Amino acid sequence: MNVIAAQLNAEGIPSPNGSYWVPTMLRKLMSNLCYVGTMTYGRGDRQHREHDKSLWILIPVPALVTPAESDAASASVAARQKGPRGRRLASLDTGDPFLLRGMLTCGHCQGAIAVLPRRGTTGAYQCLRGIPSRARVLGKPLCECPALPAQVVEALVWKSVGDALMNPAMLDTGLQTSREQYDQAYARWTATRKTLDRQIARQRRALKDLVVNQVAAKRGGPTWQALDQAIREADATITQLEQERSTSAPRAFPGLNPDQAIALETFAREIRRGLAAVTASEQQEVLRLLGFRAVLSSDPQGVACGRHTVRIEWESRVPLPGARCCIRSTASSSGTLNGHRRAIPRG
Repeated sequence: MNVIAAQLNAEGIPSPNGSYWVPTMLRKLMSNLCYVGTMTYGRGDRQHREHDKSLWILIPVPALVTPAESDAASASVAARQKGPRGRRLASLDTGDPFLLRGMLTCGHCQGAIAVLPRRGTTGAYQCLRGIPSRARVLGKPLCECPALPAQVVEALVWKSVGDALMNPAMLDTGLQTSREQYDQAYARWTATRKTLDRQIARQRRALKDLVVNQVAAKRGGPTWQALDQAIREADATITQLEQERSTSAPRAFPGLNPDQAIALETFAREIRRGLAAVTASEQQEVLRLLGFRAVLSSDPQGVACGRHTVRIEWESRVPLPGARCCIRSTASSSGTLNGHRRAIPRG
C-alpha cells in the first residue's frame, strides 16, 4: 500500500478528496462495493454501526473492476498482513513461525508477552514491561520476567500438551463435556436471537402501518403529529433491538463445536503414533482448537529454559487431564511426566 500510494503521488494523480494518497485511502477504495458495480444504501446507522446485510438496499451501478480482480487484491493484502516476520525456520510450513504468539501472559505483572525476533537466533518471548523503554512508555515498573528462548519454551509447552492428548479416555470425556457446553450456549443464543427477530419484525410492521396512516393524515394536524411521534418511538425501538441483537452473540462460544471436536480427536489419534512427526502448522492448529493460554513466571525451582528457570502454567477450554497444567519441577516425584510435573486439575 505504501508503494502504491507513493507511486500515485509521484505521478501527480490526485486522491478522491484532492490531497495526497495515503494507504488508508487505498484500503477504503478496495472495500468499496461501488467499484465492483453495487452501491449500498442503509448500510449503517448514525453511530456508524453496520446493519445486517439482509437490510441493505443494493443499487446497480457501472463497475470499474470485476469481482475477481477485487477479490484477488483483497486476498493479496490479507496475505501480506499475515506474512511471517523476524524469526526464520529452515522448514517453515505455517504462516507464523512463533507457535505461542498471543497466547502467553506474564505471571509477574500480568502484562502481555510478545515475540522478539533476533538476528542469528530463533527469537525469544519477553514481557513488554521487561524492556526498559517500553516500561517507561507504559508508565509501569520494570518487570523481572526475562527474555526466554522461543524454541525452548515451545518445546516444553508442546511436550506437555502432547502428553495430555495421549490419554484417550480422558480426552473423550473432555471432548464430550466441551460439546455439551457449546451446544447449550449455542441453543441459548439461538433462542435469544429468534425472540429479538420476532420483536424487530413486529415493530417494523407497526412502523409501516404508522407511516401509511401518516401519509393519509393532514400534515401538521394533531393526528399527523401524534403519528410522527409514534414513528420516532418505533424507529428508536427498532434501533435498540437491532443493537441488542448485534451484541447478543458472544465473541466465542465455550467448548468446541462438532467440527472442532472431530478435528481435535483426529489429530490426537494421529500424534499418538509419534509427537516428533507433528508439523508446526499442526501444532498451531491444535493449540487454536484447545483455546490454549499460558502464564510464564521466573521460578528458582522451575524447569530450565535457556539461562533461566521458569514455571509455565497453562489451561484450555477442553477439560483435559492437564487442562490446568504446571510445567515446573525437574525433580522426580509422583505425578511427574518426563520431568514436568502436572498440577492437580482444579474443579
